[in-house]
Amino acid sequence: MPKEGIQRGCTLSISISVICDVSSTLLPSDDYHAIPVQLYKDICYTPLFSSDLPEKTHIGLFMDNTYLVAGEKESKLYHEEFIAPETVSAYRIDNPDLYCQVIGQADVLCQESLRIPTSLRAHLKNECNVNGQDLDRLLAMIKEHYPAYTDSATYSMEQKLYLPSIVAVLKQTRFVEFITFVESVCHAFFSELDLSKLSKTRLQSFKHLYVLLFQVYIAGSPSLEVKHCATVKFKHAEVPRYLSVWKDSAVPVVFASNKRFAPALGVCITSLLENIDRNRSYDIIVLESDLSEDSKQRLELTCKQYPQVHLRFFNPRILIGKRALQKNPTDHITIETYYRFLMADILPDYEKVLYLDCDTVILDDVGKLYDTEMNGNILAATIDPEISSLAMGKDLSLKSYLQDVLGLQEGDPYFQAGVLVIDLKAMRSFHSVDQWIELVGERRYRFNDQDLLNKECRGRYQVLDMRWNTVVDCNHTRMQTIEDGPYSLYDAYIQARKDPHIMHYAGFEKPWDVLDSDFAYLFWHYAKRSEFFEQLLMMVLNSANGKKESLALRLFPRGSRRRRFAKQLFYKATRI
Repeated sequence: MPKEGIQRGCTLSISISVICDVSSTLLPSDDYHAIPVQLYKDICYTPLFSSDLPEKTHIGLFMDNTYLVAGEKESKLYHEEFIAPETVSAYRIDNPDLYCQVIGQADVLCQESLRIPTSLRAHLKNECNVNGQDLDRLLAMIKEHYPAYTDSATYSMEQKLYLPSIVAVLKQTRFVEFITFVESVCHAFFSELDLSKLSKTRLQSFKHLYVLLFQVYIAGSPSLEVKHCATVKFKHAEVPRYLSVWKDSAVPVVFASNKRFAPALGVCITSLLENIDRNRSYDIIVLESDLSEDSKQRLELTCKQYPQVHLRFFNPRILIGKRALQKNPTDHITIETYYRFLMADILPDYEKVLYLDCDTVILDDVGKLYDTEMNGNILAATIDPEISSLAMGKDLSLKSYLQDVLGLQEGDPYFQAGVLVIDLKAMRSFHSVDQWIELVGERRYRFNDQDLLNKECRGRYQVLDMRWNTVVDCNHTRMQTIEDGPYSLYDAYIQARKDPHIMHYAGFEKPWDVLDSDFAYLFWHYAKRSEFFEQLLMMVLNSANGKKESLALRLFPRGSRRRRFAKQLFYKATRI
C-alpha cells in the first residue's frame, strides 16, 4: 500500500504479501512469505515481520493478480485488463481506511468459495491438473503434523466448493498461525519429492495445494470470524505504463506499427541505421499492440549490429483503457497512427522526440532532424503540397472544410504529419493526453489525426524543409495535383524530390504492392538489406497470385473520381 495510506492513523494497518504468483515462488523458500506485490509504480510494502508493524496489523495475501474489493457484494468477481492507477482507485484496493471499516473485528476477510458441479478432489484432479498422489500425500502430512485439521481436510475435499486462489486479509496473529501451518505441512510434503524430476505442469499444480491448505485452515478453525467480499482479477499485472530515458544524449525516434506493417518498419529502420552518425546514440521506440515475436526478433537482429542503438517495444493498450480512439472508416490509415497522442504519457521524462511513419525510407541522419530548433513551438513538420492544391481546384469542398472545421484561413499552411519533431513538454502544457483523445473523437475528420494536429497546432509549429518528408507521386496523380497548386509549393516539392532526406510512401499505393511505383526502387534497395526481405517477396507473390479485392474496392477503386465523390458524400453526411 502507498506510504501515505498506511500512515493515515487508521486503527489497522495493512501489509501486502504474495505467497505464490509465479511458478518459482511455489517451491519451498525461507522467505517466500515476504515477497512484495507491486500494484503499479511507486507502491511500497511493509515487511511482514517488521518490528515497526503496529500490534493490530492485518496482512494481505493476494494471488493470481486478484484483489479484494472491500464493501462490494461477496459473490461478485470483476475482471480488468490492466492494473493501473485508475483501476486501483476505482476498486479502492489502495484504501486502507476502507479495509479497516469492512474488516472490523473479524479475523479474516476473503473471497467466497465458488460452487462447482463435482467434489473439490475431482475438480483439482480434472480441471487443475493436480496429481492424485500429491493430494493423498498432502492429506497424510496434515494428519501427521496437524491432526486437528484432519477432519476439515477430508471434509473440504468432498465438498463442492472451490477457491481459485488465496485472496484474503488476516489479522497478524492469524496470519502467523496460517503461515506456520503451511510451512510445517509443505516442508514435510516437499522433503519426499525430487523436484528436479518433476514436469513443469506438476510443479505449477502445487499452487493449488497452497490454496487447499487455506481452505482447510479456514474450515478447521471454528473460532475464526470470517467475512467475505467481492474480488477483482487483473489480466495483465506487470505491463509498464511508461518508458524511462535510456540515455540523456540519445536521439529518441518513435514509430507506431501493427503486424501488417512490420516488414515496412523493418525496411525503414534498416535505412535509418545505415545513415546514422556513428558518434551519436539512438533510442528507437516502437509503439505496437500485435507485433509477432518473429517480427520483434528480426527488428532486434537489425539493431544488434549497432552498439549505439537501443530498440524498445511498448504496448499502449494500458494507456488507452476505455478511451475511444476513433478513426475515419473511409481512410486507409491504421489505429496505431493515433498512438502518437499517447507519447506525452508513454515518455514522461522526454522533452523532445522524433515521430516517423513506418512507410518511409530514411536517406540522411535523423539526428540532424532532431536538432531542429523548436522556438517554443509544439512540433515541426513539412508543408503538405497536395492539400493546398486540392483546395484550390479539384476539391472545392475541401476549402470550406479547412476553414469551417479546421479553422485554417486562406494562406494558412497545412502540414503533413508523417514526419514530426515533437516538443513533448510543449505538447503536455497545451493539452493533456485525455484532452487530445477527446479531441480526436469530436468529429469525423477527413484526414484523421493529421487534421486534428493542423487544427490544434495552427500557428504553433515550425516549418521543416520538404526534403525531410518528401511524399511520393502516389498513383502518378499527386504530382499533377501539386503542379496545379501554388508554384512555390510545387517548386519546393520538385527540389525535395532531387535530394530527399526522408522518402514517404504516403497514400494507398505502396512499393510492395506496386513494384514500379514512384521511388519504389529506394524502398527495395533497403529491403534487400533488411531482415524482412523474404516476407516482402512473399507479399509480392501473394499479390501477384490475385487476391480478390473487396466489393467496396471494386466499386470505388482507390484514386478514382468515384471514390473521391463517395468520400465527399460521407463527409457531408457525418459532419457535426
